Amino acid sequence: MCPKRRDEEQRPLLYLLRLPHPRWVGVEVKGAVYYYDPIGSYERVRYRVVGTSYALLLPCLDVFYGWENNRLTPPLKDEDLTMTMAVRMARKCLYIASDRDIYSGDMGELLSVTSEGMKSSTIKLRAD
Repeated sequence: MCPKRRDEEQRPLLYLLRLPHPRWVGVEVKGAVYYYDPIGSYERVRYRVVGTSYALLLPCLDVFYGWENNRLTPPLKDEDLTMTMAVRMARKCLYIASDRDIYSGDMGELLSVTSEGMKSSTIKLRAD
């Protein structure tokens, strides 16, 4: 999708300001997450964490995948990440958040977006 068209489609989405959104496939046919900051601008990032578990999960994603925020070791290349690995990472992060954050819920929802479509799965995290 061309950048001008992308900008036109994102303007009505200002009510979704602080949430990361998997969006369009870029020109180089890679997936993308666009993060909206509080003033309404956006940036393309490899991954993003929001919510009450932010401080717990960002270091976990740095270790699992990216080192985007800490450059001690080289990051995992995007080509090396399979859908199975990405879902496994997301599940681990949801379990970590549910164990250590009192504000996270009892269930988690994973949305996998591929070229074939979107797949939703629900994970039961705790049973207290």
